[in-house]
Amino acid sequence: MFNESKRSAGAQIDIGKAAQLARLVDDLPLMLAPSMRTAVEAEWAALRAALTLWEAQEIPALLCDVQRNVMCSNASGQALLAEAKVLHLRGGEVRAVAPHGEAALGQAFARACEQTTPARPRHSSVLLREEPSGGVHQADIAGVPADAFPLTSGSTIMISIRRLSSDTPRRLLTQLGLTPSETDIVAALTAGLSPSELAVSRGRSLQTVRSQIKSAYHKLGVRGRGELMARFGRLA
Repeated sequence: MFNESKRSAGAQIDIGKAAQLARLVDDLPLMLAPSMRTAVEAEWAALRAALTLWEAQEIPALLCDVQRNVMCSNASGQALLAEAKVLHLRGGEVRAVAPHGEAALGQAFARACEQTTPARPRHSSVLLREEPSGGVHQADIAGVPADAFPLTSGSTIMISIRRLSSDTPRRLLTQLGLTPSETDIVAALTAGLSPSELAVSRGRSLQTVRSQIKSAYHKLGVRGRGELMARFGRLA
């Protein structure tokens, strides 16, 4: 009888502790809400400060969610969207005006959402054509670093856009490791020339030209002319 009563009392004590714990769990969100809101607001203040720094350099910059909805932008970014020559809003989502640029932008957003490690978010640079002038802009797209912005990193993409000089795309190919011959061939491919036409115009065998194309594609991380056009557009 004594042991049975002891077990009963112990059970009552456990139930009491469980009830206290349940109440604490219920109250926890309310207790944490003010500090959590303050932390999120602090991160957003830092992100807006980054937009201001870009504005000081007259660089358009946007903050978007993973669905490409613009959440915040600097004045240059707002002007860029209003002009609708490089980027514009469609259904609330930021889109490239040029079709090839839209494909590249979509791929860059997908990569930015695939953060491999908290400290190393995916980053992509794509070339976007301005319509109808044909001017070239470089858009840098990256997920917000999780180590610096743990509360907003999973849902925020940063975009900055810079206008490039006319020869910058070709110099960019060289910086990516292409030889001068490979750079010329890639530029010609984006202009619509076929490997056979390139072989004739360059006085090389078709096998040599195809080998150079394969090498250039490998260095650029593309699998064919379609991906090449999506990433760089027309370079010649």
